[in-house]
Amino acid sequence: MPLPSPATPSSYLPPKVTTFDLSNGITVWYLHSTRVPLTTLRLITDGGALFDGPDQAGLASMTARMLLEGTPSHNALEIADAFERLAASVSPFATHDTAEVHLQVLSRNLDPSLALVADLVRNASFPPEELERVRKIWLSRLQQRGSDPHEVARLVSSRAFFGDDYAYAQPLAGFAPTIASLTAEDLHAFKTTHYRPEHTRLVIVSDLEQAALLALLESHLGDWQPDGAAAPRTAKATSPLPQARREPALVLVHKAEAPQSLIRILLPGRASGDPALAGLDLINTVFGGAFTSRLMQNLREDKGYTYGARSQFNSARHDGIFVASAAVDTEATGPALKEFLYEFGRLASGDLSEAELLRAKASRSAELAQTFESQDGALATYASLASARLPAETLHGWISAAEAYDLEQINALSQEITRLDQAVIVVVGDLHAIAPQLEGLGLPTPEYRDAEGQPCAAPSAP
Repeated sequence: MPLPSPATPSSYLPPKVTTFDLSNGITVWYLHSTRVPLTTLRLITDGGALFDGPDQAGLASMTARMLLEGTPSHNALEIADAFERLAASVSPFATHDTAEVHLQVLSRNLDPSLALVADLVRNASFPPEELERVRKIWLSRLQQRGSDPHEVARLVSSRAFFGDDYAYAQPLAGFAPTIASLTAEDLHAFKTTHYRPEHTRLVIVSDLEQAALLALLESHLGDWQPDGAAAPRTAKATSPLPQARREPALVLVHKAEAPQSLIRILLPGRASGDPALAGLDLINTVFGGAFTSRLMQNLREDKGYTYGARSQFNSARHDGIFVASAAVDTEATGPALKEFLYEFGRLASGDLSEAELLRAKASRSAELAQTFESQDGALATYASLASARLPAETLHGWISAAEAYDLEQINALSQEITRLDQAVIVVVGDLHAIAPQLEGLGLPTPEYRDAEGQPCAAPSAP
């Protein structure tokens, strides 16, 4: 008697959040998780780098960082000591779209920890002497940025792809001149304008019951009221750029005698609310989003050019990119770039197989299940939706949509997204060794930029 065929594995469905509002209108996404006596939360407000002023790149990030440096009731040392005594991990940061405060703490210590977080977000005072201390450290790190080819490639590719008038082009950490010019008054004005209850959401994963959690949230954040009338908020990016928005470009950054080259290729992607992202995630799993992906098998396993070649779709509220990258040996730069173009060409031809699609669906389901094994993973997944101002139901909608894709649909989407006629290719490395390798690849005429992304002359002959 023949054995029965194995059943098609069912996709993993993560737990759904419960949503409720505080008395002042702050929306809370709550996921009850009793595996550990822990609470992990993200306070998310619309205070991202989209609102950095002219010549103020880094303002949102500096404002978030300086939340820890003092309030009228606590100085920087007292804040640090208090969180340490509570064994609480707290980290404020900014993205292009949002400013966020991440907190993780044993639930028995949530009450005093939440009181501190509320004090920081509501009452940060930005002491000038602390700003100068943080600024010195910040400028030192910016100086080091130019020695990291990965950081250089990210910065240069964003500026070349989006153009400097678009906020997503600017590095979150800013530039040395912009950071040097920021004042405590700039930070205070930014916080007053953008850190407001009407701009805020909370995402929480906790073993606490909802009633107990609600009582704590109300006691520390429920009476938070807007600080005066809302000031005008002018964002640098408020709508997607046109689809046909750029010509292909080859951007070269010289790093003398570098033993490796960093290759980074950017194509137009999709904004965070685009329903096609469910299918694009499957495509990326096949292309460069897993160890078994085409890029890894080609550039690492078959050719030995790199330890890792990867791709991903990076989506923000108003735009997105499809990016592929690898660090390769200098002498393999041209051959590796040729293989990147070959793999993009395959994708553009719509040649994904049924087996690849099934593996991608199974892989994504397994990864999602693994993600939800931890509070951090569950929080990050739902926080990304809240940051994009998407409904909580979006996650389960994407799971259903991904499962519904058939091979014809996924290949049509692959062809649509692979726009090499709009690609920006950035190579960071020793251009004297690299340039001869790029001949004959059919690439655009190269343009040259420095480590900060500014146009510059080609390097002189050695």
